[in-house]
Amino acid sequence: MLQRTSESHTDDTPPQTDVIVRFENVSKTYDQDKIIISGLTLDIERGEFLTLLGPSGSGKSTSLMMLAGFEAPSAGRIYLNGRPIENLPAHKRNIGMVFQNYALFPHMTVAENLAYPLRVRRLAKGIITQRVNRALDMVQMRDFAERKPALLSGGQQQRVALARAIVFQPELILMDEPLGALDKRLREDLQLEIKHLHQELGVTVVYVTHDQSEALTMSDRIAIFNGGRIEQLDKPGALYDAPQTRFVAGFIGDNNAIEGEVVAIRDGLATLVIDHGISILARATNGLSKGQRAIISIRPEKISLRAAGTSSAAQLTASIRDRIYLGDHFQFYAQTDTGTRLLIKQLNVAEGLGLNPGDRCELAWAAEDCIAFRA
Repeated sequence: MLQRTSESHTDDTPPQTDVIVRFENVSKTYDQDKIIISGLTLDIERGEFLTLLGPSGSGKSTSLMMLAGFEAPSAGRIYLNGRPIENLPAHKRNIGMVFQNYALFPHMTVAENLAYPLRVRRLAKGIITQRVNRALDMVQMRDFAERKPALLSGGQQQRVALARAIVFQPELILMDEPLGALDKRLREDLQLEIKHLHQELGVTVVYVTHDQSEALTMSDRIAIFNGGRIEQLDKPGALYDAPQTRFVAGFIGDNNAIEGEVVAIRDGLATLVIDHGISILARATNGLSKGQRAIISIRPEKISLRAAGTSSAAQLTASIRDRIYLGDHFQFYAQTDTGTRLLIKQLNVAEGLGLNPGDRCELAWAAEDCIAFRA
């Protein structure tokens, strides 16, 4: 295991705290016109795996590049261990970086690629060899030390890039879509390897991706970006089960949206009237009030699906439009009489409940499993 070198603090060294990185009201604009980041305030805790997740153009990669030193903020401050770093060159920040395109030196062997950042820091030859070997062992690439990158697969090159990021023992590693160029199976394998490395090293990782499942798999916390702002910052389970905004509910995982009008709110539950005067109970979000139009959000796996006339707790009736077999579960697409389309996921039992396209069905769910947002 790689160990960080401990150093005694001098009088001018900020004390260690639980916050390693702080964005303080940071904005980024281009040509005084296009706003990329707007008033970003974010604390990143020491030792955590934080993922910046969002659609293309939401500001997540720009935030990472400002932290790395490759972009300068237009306003605000960025702190690393309590010190402002906006004017500190990237090479002096002592931050590990892993990119999607690997960024390996093609004329160097694997071992030479790893040794390079150590030579720059003028470490002794014996220490360099020791650290290179340990890092290669951690990513299972020791046997490829003398090969050049062109002779490696994409997954192997990304392992080398990861080893190079940890070899000089940084306390912060930034990863920008590092698995985006890999196939699905290899990407899933490396997700777990990176997660285990993070746990073993105790290093802080800031990870950028647009892949929702990747973020849910690896992260301690996830910051959902939208339009240059953070919509919600929370643990993966909370983002999925208790989204605070309509955008987060729709962006994380599959989701159904039903529109209605709020007719009452009591004890945190909203009563909404939807198609044909049907009433539905849902958890009320902040700012929701009687008389407003609202969107009810419910996950596909929370909906109980039965043949018409067989459910005493049915809340909606609909017709099956499509049934898709996916091995461990079925996906049903149902449509209400007023045209609302719903996705339902059911485990692969009873041969898809015997329901086929064209059949009438009944849908039911618990009030605590759906959330009402202001439309």
